[in-house]
Amino acid sequence: MGLAWMLWVLVSLLSVSFTGEHPFLALVTGGLGGCGVGVSLSRQLRRQKASKVSPGNSSRWVCGIQRYELFLLSPFLLVLLFSNRLPLKLTFLPLAFFLFLLICRKRVTGRFFAVTPFHLPILLLLLSSGVGLYASVDLPLSARDVLQLVAGVAVCYGIANHVDSERKVEVAHFLFLAVGATLAFGAMLVMQQPNAKLPLVERIFSLFPNPFPRRIHSNYVGGALTLFLPIAFWCLIFRYKGRVLWPVLAFAITGIGLVLTQSRGALLGTVVALAITGALERRWVRWLLLMLMVGFGLLIYRVGIGAILGPVGTGGLEHTWEGRQELWNRALYIIQDFPFTGIGMHTFPVVTDMLYPLFLLGPNARVPHAHNLYLQVAVDIGIPGFVAFWMLLGAWGGMMWETLKKTDPGSGAHRFRPLALGLVGGMLAHLLYSVTDTIALGEKAGVIFWAVLGMSTAVWNKVREEE
Repeated sequence: MGLAWMLWVLVSLLSVSFTGEHPFLALVTGGLGGCGVGVSLSRQLRRQKASKVSPGNSSRWVCGIQRYELFLLSPFLLVLLFSNRLPLKLTFLPLAFFLFLLICRKRVTGRFFAVTPFHLPILLLLLSSGVGLYASVDLPLSARDVLQLVAGVAVCYGIANHVDSERKVEVAHFLFLAVGATLAFGAMLVMQQPNAKLPLVERIFSLFPNPFPRRIHSNYVGGALTLFLPIAFWCLIFRYKGRVLWPVLAFAITGIGLVLTQSRGALLGTVVALAITGALERRWVRWLLLMLMVGFGLLIYRVGIGAILGPVGTGGLEHTWEGRQELWNRALYIIQDFPFTGIGMHTFPVVTDMLYPLFLLGPNARVPHAHNLYLQVAVDIGIPGFVAFWMLLGAWGGMMWETLKKTDPGSGAHRFRPLALGLVGGMLAHLLYSVTDTIALGEKAGVIFWAVLGMSTAVWNKVREEE
């Protein structure tokens, strides 16, 4: 752990040294270095044997609190997620209760947290987000996003701590399917009408009633659904636990909802993620994926990426290739000027209007984010936070690679493979979507990202116990 801390400092300083003249090199260095450190964290835990928790001697009420900690935490998480509608001082109550739950868990199990390689990356992310508050031009706004980030971290640890048996893994699996289908159906009632990217889908969307104000952007919904659809897909393919009807309904509802968003990044990311996870299962899918990659590469070489993405849709300029390039350029300028601290969460539109005006989109466009998650992380919390984020992704990647290897056909843990493939596919789809769009870490929908990390930890620990 100490070595990983030192490597984070060194990679962060090296990346910052490149930001002045070579910002792209700084991001590549920080991303690769952080990812490597994260993988090393997962490898360190891989060498340790999994051990079952031995209950301690605690009173009955402490054991009861620990047993239902996730359910007790839920109302307090809502306070953090909707802190923009509450006095800021009230939000410290959930933080105190979360610490109380950790103390109860320590009394009962002997541990504050489940075993996971995420501890250091999450700590560094939280520290970096706190440093970003120093540079924020709107401290209350940034503070509320930091609280929502804390809520996401609490969800991650809550799931990882609570889902500690095979029965709970099964229940959590089907809860993911239910939440994804419910989100897809509910979003159709509150989602803004997408731009006319797919005419046939546009006609279908017009058939839905309008009982509520439509305020949620369709790309935002599409990015959230990318985390759920692969889980439903692989549950259906494997006929998990012999059930067919529920996975079919979940996959159909979530899939239709994703198509109706008409989010090109979400649709493309999901298709590619399903192809990659399919390649892990079947050899013929690998050859098909290779041919598709070669064909797509030749198409880009022939006509250019702008010709493919630029003319599709009739929305604002921020949805065109040129508009995205301008936003990315402004994000790089911000990273160059604020490499250590970032500008604080949720202040991108304010800072760009004041210091980095947009010419194509207009000086008062008020674009909420950089339309790229990786740039957005560096913009919000600086290069050190960017490195910590890639440490988190690297630790997750190493953890899930171990899980997939240990759930091969013939292994005792093969029954966990559908969920493992679904979690890997969902995260890959979301990360690909995040190249051209953003659900920031401090946004409400970002909680789904943290829930996937928590569920990945729970599955990884159960697979390790099967050895």
